[in-house]
Amino acid sequence: MLAYIFATCIPGEEKEAIKKIKKLPNVVKVNGIMGRYDIFVKVFAKGEVDLPSTITNIRDIQSI
Repeated sequence: MLAYIFATCIPGEEKEAIKKIKKLPNVVKVNGIMGRYDIFVKVFAKGEVDLPSTITNIRDIQSI
């Protein structure tokens, strides 16, 4: 299952958040972006359980 996630971040903490997101399982690509959202995450989850788990892991990052 392929998913695209857009996240907002505390200003100035984008680089640290991107580093943490890159270490998560199922994350294929992470980029900082400009506009309404700060971070773009491409996720490829193997099952329906993996995607919610990955989203929870991203949300648990303090600066997100």
